Amino acid sequence: MSKSESNDCVLILDQDENSQALFDSFFTRVGFDPTYAANDDNAISEIQQKQFSLIIVDIFSEGMSQFDTLKKIKQTIGEKNIPIVVITQENKKEVVSECISLGAKDFLAKPINKSVFVSRISKLITLKTQKANTNNKKENNTNETEDEKPKENNLVEDLIYKLKNDKLDFSTMPQLGYKIIELLKDDNTPLKKVNELIEKDPGIFSRILKSANSAVYAAGKPVYSPKDAIMRIGIKRTINYVLLISSARLFTHPDPTYSTLLKSVLEHSICTAICAREISTEVNYPNPDNLFAFGLLHDIGKVLLLRILNQLSKQRDLSDPEVLSNVMTQLHTKFGASLMKKWNFPADFHEAVLCHHEKPNISKHAKPTVITALANTIAKEIDNETIKENTKVILMLPHNRLIGYRPKNFDDLVKKVTKEKQTLAALLE
Repeated sequence: MSKSESNDCVLILDQDENSQALFDSFFTRVGFDPTYAANDDNAISEIQQKQFSLIIVDIFSEGMSQFDTLKKIKQTIGEKNIPIVVITQENKKEVVSECISLGAKDFLAKPINKSVFVSRISKLITLKTQKANTNNKKENNTNETEDEKPKENNLVEDLIYKLKNDKLDFSTMPQLGYKIIELLKDDNTPLKKVNELIEKDPGIFSRILKSANSAVYAAGKPVYSPKDAIMRIGIKRTINYVLLISSARLFTHPDPTYSTLLKSVLEHSICTAICAREISTEVNYPNPDNLFAFGLLHDIGKVLLLRILNQLSKQRDLSDPEVLSNVMTQLHTKFGASLMKKWNFPADFHEAVLCHHEKPNISKHAKPTVITALANTIAKEIDNETIKENTKVILMLPHNRLIGYRPKNFDDLVKKVTKEKQTLAALLE
């Protein structure tokens, strides 16, 4: 964001989406523009071009070179009095001590306690909008009502309350989906079962047949039977295609606004699914086609939230796209994991959906979770057409080290994704 006349800027080096949701919500409300940097070089460039009132950094975040990041920032700001706050999960005495010695004014541990965060930050910078609002209320002798509270906070609290107390109308999984999950659990799924699955549904069979005879798979004579189509595509991949077709209705909505948002989620999910499968192949993970399902469903919480938010919009104003985006960012993993439980998915699906934005730890997270998280990150870069310029950052991610993913470049992956996205788009026509 660019600096405005009335707002100061805060530079933030933290790739944690949950943290970013808090930063966006808080700083914009109290008169500051949050500017995000993806790595050390981006941060230095921003400092050289703009005036900042505060710098927040997770030195263990993706794209950061740990303590070197602090050294570079301190050298760049020189004699300028810009407070630096370190926020990170590495809450160890030696880390805190080193950060303070390198010039940090404060240190906060993750997960961030909102009240502590607000208290500490307010001691370092003047919260302009908050002060102005307080003065106006005193002058007008008015008390803040429920409606005057930030609607985003009210909405998040309301949704969490409903989730905890089982007061939400969860989407029903397509009946076919349950059969698909059972097939995915079996590492040696018989062709006969898959054949029975698709031959009973003419709509699905016609799409699978169309895919088998497309340019991606076509070799020799056209195929006309379910069995031949499955043999050409592959048993596991056919199952994933059926999962995509059967779950596609979840990504549609009569309201044009929500339909557009759901379409965007579906496109990213498909890209993540392909990336997850290809990464799994590269690292020799057993049954890589199973990871397609992980990628396809990793953002299912966003689908659920959009449907719930659409229902709530009949009782309250939810026209602000920024509010919707922040709510989705904060809650989609929790809601998606709850949906996985409701649908009786295996535990590894539940973990992948819940933890795909967490810093990976192989002792804590199963490999499918780490692969899904990496695929999600790479898919975003492919979606935004920024993967070439951010290759170095991606290769520095801890996910790569944990699963042994070491591509020389991402050109082949991008080509595979582009080609298969066309095939999958045809499946959904």
